[in-house]
Amino acid sequence: MSLTPSGTSPLNPLRALLPGRNLEARFQHTLEQMPGAALVVVPRTGQFLALNGRVTALTGWTRDEFLARSLAEVFPAPDTLAHFYSLEPGNSKTLNGASLRTRFGQQQAVDVRLSALREGHDVVVLVLAAASDERLGQERERARLAHMLTELARLPELFEAASPESIQTALENAAELLFADAAGVFRSPPDQASLDLEHRLNFPPGFPQLIGPSEAHWLQIPYIWSSTQRGEGVLPQAFRAAGWSHVLAYPLGQAPKISGALLLAYRPGNPPPAAAPAFLAATAHQFAHLLAEIERASRLQDAQRLATRVAQKLDAITAQVTDGIVTINSSGQVEEMSRAGTRLFGYRPEDVIGLRFEEVLCADELLTQAIRDGLASGPSRGLRRDGHMHRRDGERFPVSVRLQPLPSAGAGCILVVRDLTRERADESQRQQVDHLAYVGQSLQAFAHEVRAPLNNISMGVQFLAARLPAGDELQPALAKIQAEAARLSALMNDMLSWAKPVQPHLAPVDLSGVLRRVLGRWSAKLQQRNITSALTAPEALPAVLADPFLVERVFINLIENALQAMPAGGHLALSVSAADRPPQGRVLEAKVIDSGPGIPEEARRRVFDPYFTTKADGTGLGLAISKRIVTVHRGAIACESFAGVGTIFTVTLPAHDPAAPAQEPVE
Repeated sequence: MSLTPSGTSPLNPLRALLPGRNLEARFQHTLEQMPGAALVVVPRTGQFLALNGRVTALTGWTRDEFLARSLAEVFPAPDTLAHFYSLEPGNSKTLNGASLRTRFGQQQAVDVRLSALREGHDVVVLVLAAASDERLGQERERARLAHMLTELARLPELFEAASPESIQTALENAAELLFADAAGVFRSPPDQASLDLEHRLNFPPGFPQLIGPSEAHWLQIPYIWSSTQRGEGVLPQAFRAAGWSHVLAYPLGQAPKISGALLLAYRPGNPPPAAAPAFLAATAHQFAHLLAEIERASRLQDAQRLATRVAQKLDAITAQVTDGIVTINSSGQVEEMSRAGTRLFGYRPEDVIGLRFEEVLCADELLTQAIRDGLASGPSRGLRRDGHMHRRDGERFPVSVRLQPLPSAGAGCILVVRDLTRERADESQRQQVDHLAYVGQSLQAFAHEVRAPLNNISMGVQFLAARLPAGDELQPALAKIQAEAARLSALMNDMLSWAKPVQPHLAPVDLSGVLRRVLGRWSAKLQQRNITSALTAPEALPAVLADPFLVERVFINLIENALQAMPAGGHLALSVSAADRPPQGRVLEAKVIDSGPGIPEEARRRVFDPYFTTKADGTGLGLAISKRIVTVHRGAIACESFAGVGTIFTVTLPAHDPAAPAQEPVE
């Protein structure tokens, strides 16, 4: 075919685009440079005028064979031909999936672009064709690329809750991202050149768990393997045994700190996407960051667990400390308060955090100024001050404060506050006990000195009364002297009884039985005084280890006091119950309740003091002796009184435990 410019060939407009000599060669060269199969056809005659080499590759015909074909033979579909015939000059049209007949009679789907121009009365069409598979493959590749971009953006979401379980999830995401059939993470043990398969997805059971140094170095650089490659190493053999056709691997981290490798595998029929190597590099970097985050989170959790254990131990230690511990920062704000401190001041820890220490530790001016000076100067050693503070309810109490600065400069200090209320009370009680002991010794000596003359006086009065007639005017005076002498003798006996040491003979005692005996003994007197009585006691009660005669004397004194409080009659109630009272353990509580007028508050506080009495003829030693007996038995006695309602005396004695070691009485 000649491409010379002479004549009225339909290619003349195309030739006009290529001026100069060798127009045919230039025109053919232009066709060959086009990206797809290119050919020129005259639709009216169906004649092909020119084509490039890609047409022969697409159809299987040689150049001459193709030029001998007609348009209807190559594009047999009528709807496709209609587009050729209807295309106006200067316009173009794209046909996807047009049917193209090959040399072997098969029809292949192609994408066709038609461009028309007019030469005289003929329309010439330039045809660019490409197999539809290429377009579909490109579309599939673009879809894969979009999918990989979306999935890659999801990987950082795993950083929010980094944990060892996140690695398996990230592995599944990586396989989905890169359309892989299997995925695995190899890690390098510390100070070793080998690789361990720590995490796997769809790996066969027989795949090696350990890759030695001779093969591990291949995974320290970007690695690509396909089944068409030769090689008889451990890795290629393992890949072939697993049935994989392609394997991609990328190191985790950067040299020289490479901690492992991320590996993706593909089965036959599922080749990796073209962009897989680039996306694998980005995914491996994300994996390296995720592993580093997990290790950091693990170290943080270990540190938190250690801190929690230390804090728990510290709490357990401070819980055993009865002194209040308060941490104050350099600005004077309370940062922490121990449980003993919260009990001491009556606050909850969350109520005081961040408050100025003056608002929490309401102390006297000297003590407050000492704390301020300690915070301001930051003493190299602690200081100690005594003073007074106030509880939350306003109660004022004595304290001893030790201030100890924290080690770092400007960090504040720790205050250790000791409540001196008990110590002051114990000291006062010790002084009182010492005083009473001295008084008791003096009274005992005095009673011994007085008893003999008093007995002589009583006997002399009795002798005189016996010598005088019964109606003598001196008999009333002698009787009065004799009564006063008897009263003084009884008082001397009580004084000696209170002053001398109590030596109980301990044995298991049924406390409810003691109360029944005492109540039965007093039943006649109760009826005479119009007093009703009741005893409440469970059937199964433990015994108490006590002296039965001394314990009986205690309740005789209490019942006698109750009767004296109800001269016009009333109700007397006795009860016994068991209870747990840490740290004493199991105890028995016996209550003596009367319905008398009650005891005034001032008198109630002193009912157990020796020689204190509100009765005209009382000695004030009955309740004091009762308290001493109860104390010797390691018990306690208390009094509650309600004006116009009555009074309750409660005696608490420890229950007898046969398995416990024997305890000596308290003197």
